[in-house]
Amino acid sequence: MTDNNLAINSIKTLDLIKTKVLVVGDIMLDRYWNGNVDRISPEGPFPVLDVREIEDRLGGAANVAKNIADVGATPYLMGSVGDDDYGRMIYQLLDQNNIQHTLMTSILSTTTLKIRAVANKRQLIRLDFDNKHCSPVDLVAFQNQLTHSDIVLVSDYGKGVLNEIDGIINLSNAAKKRVLIDPKGSFEKYHNAYLISPNKSELRSEIGTWSSEHELEQKVFLLLERINVEAILLTRSEEGMTLYTRNNEAISIPSIAREVFDVSGAGDTVLAFVALGLGSGLSLVESMLLSNIAAGIVVGKFGTSSLTLEELLKALEAMS
Repeated sequence: MTDNNLAINSIKTLDLIKTKVLVVGDIMLDRYWNGNVDRISPEGPFPVLDVREIEDRLGGAANVAKNIADVGATPYLMGSVGDDDYGRMIYQLLDQNNIQHTLMTSILSTTTLKIRAVANKRQLIRLDFDNKHCSPVDLVAFQNQLTHSDIVLVSDYGKGVLNEIDGIINLSNAAKKRVLIDPKGSFEKYHNAYLISPNKSELRSEIGTWSSEHELEQKVFLLLERINVEAILLTRSEEGMTLYTRNNEAISIPSIAREVFDVSGAGDTVLAFVALGLGSGLSLVESMLLSNIAAGIVVGKFGTSSLTLEELLKALEAMS
């Protein structure tokens, strides 16, 4: 075990705003129907939401990019949207948040939309309109952007944008750029990446169940060898996170969230700040600590959220 004080001084001295992160992955629009519930429908035993506000936020890989932009660093986003109103809203939100991008717009696909019906900041239901037929990222455009980036972050939701993930990893490794991945499906396709950051459910789907921490460690160490990945960062919700490395180390840290209000997008924040830490010269352990602090701030907010550099510095100051 270690604690968050291990590298606070190193974290406080880094210059996040110099980091350039190439973000590649599945992009979606998160839409919130915000309102009040004060009656039950006469048509059945379910609440009636009186919608007072509709709010759109960047989701998926676009939310990762927003996390990076909001602390003053430079993301470059690559992905795909449909030729529809939701895709045009994503373009508008990216421009509003000063996020540079190269997006493919296809008339043959639709933009993934996730609608959350919310009453008094409590989610009633989520409605997903998924598109799983996006065109893969253009590897020539990706390679051109690599030269302007410090690190590569992949956000995989299984929609098709990352069907050429082996090419993305190979090009990145040839350019000596580390690849960090938020996974979906089998981990075998991420062979030769630098780091994979699954949650417990995603890891369980890959290695099966475990009955003890020792059994979990042994299974993860074997997985790292099999797919030739340097590290796996397991996010464990209220239990914090554990970093497993190729030299058979397992380093766990507890969650520092004061109050968990909403975990939407927390995984995006974790990987964004690991990338920012590594790109700024921090070690892998220090980058994990940085991401844990950032995630502790975000889960105290409502909905798909990010944080500012001021919020991060304030949290660091409180821990010193």
